[in-house]
Amino acid sequence: VVGICIDGCCPEYLKSAKFHMPNLYQKMLAKPSGHLSIVRSAMPTLTNPNNMSIVTGVSPAHHGISGNYYLDASTGEEVMMTQPELLLCPTIFPEFLNAPDTVVVILTVKHKLLSMLTAGLPSDTQGRWIGLSAERADDETSSSALAK
Repeated sequence: VVGICIDGCCPEYLKSAKFHMPNLYQKMLAKPSGHLSIVRSAMPTLTNPNNMSIVTGVSPAHHGISGNYYLDASTGEEVMMTQPELLLCPTIFPEFLNAPDTVVVILTVKHKLLSMLTAGLPSDTQGRWIGLSAERADDETSSSALAK
């Protein structure tokens, strides 16, 4: 199973780019081999709440990520909502590890999402899951994870 979330992408962009991205279009979007679903965004329409709604299956009111930032009342500072402890429910990814011989690969462009996307996954000593961000694809951790 491969799920791709293209944040802020209009379906027409994918259709008009099918000749520039033939593998994506033919193998993943064209019927009958693939499936394309258009979903409504969670409110507010921000990256963090929407990505967490996708991977938890519930709205921001239930998963707890209500925006990209929150105001820390004690300091008056904006705090980016990227801490996994802010999630009020699990993501779908730990459930995939219940299937035998399954490897979970989580790839995100924005590194800020990685800790929340991998929340609830066990300390991996057996190579059952990998979490990477494109923003840090050249760092040592990413290189060693890809080498597995």
